[in-house]
Amino acid sequence: MKLFFSIFTNWGFKKIVYLIRSKIFGEKRFVYYKKGNEKWAYISYIPDVFYRRDDERYLNTHQNKREILVIGDVFAKLGYNFVVELFNSSKISDKYYYDIVFGLEPNFCIQAKKNPNALKIYYATGAYFKHQNLVIKDRTDYFNNKHKCNVPYYRLVAEHSACDMADFIFQIGSKYTLQTYPEKLIYKMSTLHQSSNFYRHLSIQDKLSCYKRNEYLWLGGSGSILKGLDLILDYFIQRTDCILHIVGGIDNEVNRYYAKKINNSNHIHVYGFLDVNSEQFVQIAKHVTFYLFPSASEGGAPGSVIAAMKCGIIPIVSKYASFDEIEELGYRLDDFSIRSIEDAVKWSESLCEQQVERLIKANFDYAQKKWNINVFSKEFEYLLKEKIKCYMDEGDNA
Repeated sequence: MKLFFSIFTNWGFKKIVYLIRSKIFGEKRFVYYKKGNEKWAYISYIPDVFYRRDDERYLNTHQNKREILVIGDVFAKLGYNFVVELFNSSKISDKYYYDIVFGLEPNFCIQAKKNPNALKIYYATGAYFKHQNLVIKDRTDYFNNKHKCNVPYYRLVAEHSACDMADFIFQIGSKYTLQTYPEKLIYKMSTLHQSSNFYRHLSIQDKLSCYKRNEYLWLGGSGSILKGLDLILDYFIQRTDCILHIVGGIDNEVNRYYAKKINNSNHIHVYGFLDVNSEQFVQIAKHVTFYLFPSASEGGAPGSVIAAMKCGIIPIVSKYASFDEIEELGYRLDDFSIRSIEDAVKWSESLCEQQVERLIKANFDYAQKKWNINVFSKEFEYLLKEKIKCYMDEGDNA
């Protein structure tokens, strides 16, 4: 009974109805309807957010929560009713004919086939799936061969035809993300800057008074090998003069391999998952000077890189986890090797104090201006208007 009242208090009546329908009937969708709007859009993404838009704690879990609200608002502003359905839901809405089909596979592909005359916009939030699957296998094979382990291929992406079916592709990422795609798809693609779920207001002066030159951070989610944690640990286990902070999950097999070495060290600190807006993370970030993230597949600078930069931490990242201006604000790793990590650390140690402080300030300022919900909103609205007009013009000329 306490659980029921807790859910009712936090969710409200409409949210409870949604929860019941999703649990009993498998329907996971949100419908926006405004009288007078004649056109309909189908959005294959995450509907839960529309029932929890006042739940700040929930919205802070990932930047995509506020971004889907913006996406919905833009469609409504442009005169569209819309259905938001969970991208991998087995219950597909077939109530409406759609003028636009937008979002993620697999439901993007299903609705694109059902609505052949619709404007189809694939929303790509990561690297090209064939690139990701290839580097997952390469990096995992490297780790297993070197350390005599048997780690499975984590985070493989199912084959799909979304890119080929789409009229246009909205890509979260940078010029480096586009390099993961076949040349034949580039003409369809437009890049967007994602927002950030880091909302703490930090003082740059506090950072400049607290940072320690020998402290480094790895912040990431699942797929430890894909995100290069093994390379960082192989290098830093020997560097007892440096402090390494590991925030985020470590895959079980990888954790088992390194657990004894980490536990026997005094310079490597593992925290598990932390809310980047928590006081504990902020205190860690105050002291860290460099962020290491040799990920082999990302949709541009991921949320972890952005959060670090918003804390004034200098990025040392692979090109797939970087952004167009990386050489001005940090260091781009040459490849996925321990030698590359060693070269990057040597670079960080070669900087004078004036250079370090300049980079701390520059990253702090750049990240605040570049990655926020207002920038995302403006870019998304501009692109959507542009592609709708382009599609309509082509129809008129057909």
